[in-house]
Amino acid sequence: MIKNIIRKIITVLLIAFGFSFYLFSQSNGTILNYSEYIGKIESLIPEMKLTASAESNAYNNLIKAKSSGDVKFDLQAGAIGMQNHFNQYSILPESDFHYNGFRVGAGFSGLIPYSGTRWNVEIRHDGYFGDFKSGNISLLPNMPPLNFGTNNFKYYSPSIKIEIAQPILRDFFGKLDKYPIKDAEYQLTVAKLKRMIDDNAVLSSYRKLYYQWIMAKKLIDFYDEMIKESRNFENQAFNRYKNGLIDNDAYQNAVRQTIKYGEAKDEAEILLKRVLRNIQFFIPEENIIPNDNDWNQTLNDSINSEINSVSFLDSVQGQMAYQLKLRAEYGMTIIKNNSMPDLSIVGNVSLSGLDDSGYFNSFASMTNLNYFVGLMFSYPIGGRDAKAKMMDAYASLNAVSADYDRANRDFEVQIGIYFDEFQSYKKMIENKKREINAIASRINTQNEKFKQGRLPIDEIINTRLELSKARGELLNLEYSIIATVMDYNSLVLLK
Repeated sequence: MIKNIIRKIITVLLIAFGFSFYLFSQSNGTILNYSEYIGKIESLIPEMKLTASAESNAYNNLIKAKSSGDVKFDLQAGAIGMQNHFNQYSILPESDFHYNGFRVGAGFSGLIPYSGTRWNVEIRHDGYFGDFKSGNISLLPNMPPLNFGTNNFKYYSPSIKIEIAQPILRDFFGKLDKYPIKDAEYQLTVAKLKRMIDDNAVLSSYRKLYYQWIMAKKLIDFYDEMIKESRNFENQAFNRYKNGLIDNDAYQNAVRQTIKYGEAKDEAEILLKRVLRNIQFFIPEENIIPNDNDWNQTLNDSINSEINSVSFLDSVQGQMAYQLKLRAEYGMTIIKNNSMPDLSIVGNVSLSGLDDSGYFNSFASMTNLNYFVGLMFSYPIGGRDAKAKMMDAYASLNAVSADYDRANRDFEVQIGIYFDEFQSYKKMIENKKREINAIASRINTQNEKFKQGRLPIDEIINTRLELSKARGELLNLEYSIIATVMDYNSLVLLK
């Protein structure tokens, strides 16, 4: 009865000591919650800025591709002249009648997007000054003098011209013209999906770092506690060795126990330093510690989560691979179309306003109509360029299809691996907890025997080492199941 009471008192004291140690360790620095931690990472991480830049470049490429539908404006203005004949033996013109004047013209041209229709509209106005038959000014020898006093702006020649070309075979209703735009749309979609995958992957690595940080601190705190207890036990063993109650080898085993705990702590400190090195860029402050409550909550959520099979096409990875395959297949159809002859319906119509006398009367008199409607055919003899591009397109499509199948296979295999690991870690955690409870119960019994002098010191030392090892293994298993669930969620990331 008294022993049970003493045991309960010792248990309460140990719990109180452990809680006090926890409060001290938590108050030894500023606590950084997981949400605050990941917020700092997201705002500064260089990799995410790079993926954002890649998506922005893909968006700009789409804008460039759509520029094929922009309207082009042309404007011309300048001097013109007409000479009815030249003397073959003189470099200077000789004429009985010629004109000088000006030309002003403007035009619009462009491509109707997704149709292949090319159009051009031109409005031109030619104006001529009077003839050179009489006048008072002669600029060059043998050149008739200019007469500025009569017949100025004698002739006007306005005209309107419209041209249209519509492909009906090789570029059937703009199939080739659509390709740059459609291809850029595929690239933008892939860039968005890749950004989601890459951002999630890099964030997942930093999420796991946070829990490695907690695990390392837990291990260090645990081994600090074990080192203190081990040194007390070592002092007791030394006193017994001096009094001749135990042999030297038993005492040295107690010394070895303290050293082993110190080695385990050193390994945990290496892990902690590695984590701090990785997050120092984002969190340069000192005296920052993670929140143990985040570990407990995430561990509980991970153990109670489910890992199920997900369709490859339902994941972001599957959608990206599928879009790459669609792009390659679409490019194949374009290459086939590009190898066809070029056959287009072409037509133009122009309207001018000179009457038979050569004088322009009014815009209403613009009745001179010229038009042309017909076919234009073009085909490269040999077509080696088209054949080479066709072979490249087939090779590209085969490569993309093979890569899609590989990604699909790896996706299914990886889900299976995560499922197996998840189930195994759950069982191993439960078994490890039972093992720890069994070792702790054995230590309690050994402590009673040791006090009574009925147990060799080596046996209790070895059992305590087993307990510390098992507790370290339990922490590693808990981290492993947290990391496995994170990796699974990253793999099956949905849109």
